Amino acid sequence: MTTNAVVAFMDILGFREMIEKNKLDDISKLYDTKLTPKVESLNKIREVNEGFIDLLPEIHVLQVSDSIILWIPEISEYTILYLISSVRELMVNFLRRGVPLRGGISMGELSVKRHSDHVNVFGNALTQAYKIEKDQQWSGCTVDSQCVEYMNSMDESPLELALNQKLIAEYQVPKKHGKVEEQYVINWASDPSLINYRKQHFGMVFKMHKKRIDTWDVKVKLDNTIAFYKAMNKSK
Repeated sequence: MTTNAVVAFMDILGFREMIEKNKLDDISKLYDTKLTPKVESLNKIREVNEGFIDLLPEIHVLQVSDSIILWIPEISEYTILYLISSVRELMVNFLRRGVPLRGGISMGELSVKRHSDHVNVFGNALTQAYKIEKDQQWSGCTVDSQCVEYMNSMDESPLELALNQKLIAEYQVPKKHGKVEEQYVINWASDPSLINYRKQHFGMVFKMHKKRIDTWDVKVKLDNTIAFYKAMNKSK
């Protein structure tokens, strides 16, 4: 089925090293006890609030190796906001468990073909979210300008709401390519559960599960992540 959708493509940073340096059973346990429940919890609110189940969009999830794809098969200011909020929650919960994420959010056409033994997901929305994700040098998530323009076109601007609730922020995204510019990004750094984090906490997070932080590639991502956190919490 082809539909218009808002899509997030998320990548687990350092996943290959986690696989290479840990027993597979230990990684499976991490998923079963720490990570998968956090993904599943994104739709729990629909289950515990049955009266609102028609108002709360279902978030579809496909996870393969280090990639997590989330989508809502409807484009509206509400579905964009809902996915932004959910991605923010996921980034915070994964970070606290030593699994920093990097991602992109976009919108457009998406085809989802479900078969008896597998599912195919493809389309411009997913491709664009993937391109955005891959071009960043940090643990962060950039919101595509299409989504921003759509939200900003509404009479009661959901963009202002997202900014006021600190779900997103304008920031000069550290990229691998392209021009230097401010974009709208997920503001995971303002989550209350991270209020006491300092530079050493992020070092420990990036090192968890036997990952290295003494390579230039990882150091750049770590430093850029810390810089974003400090920018969102200027008193620290």
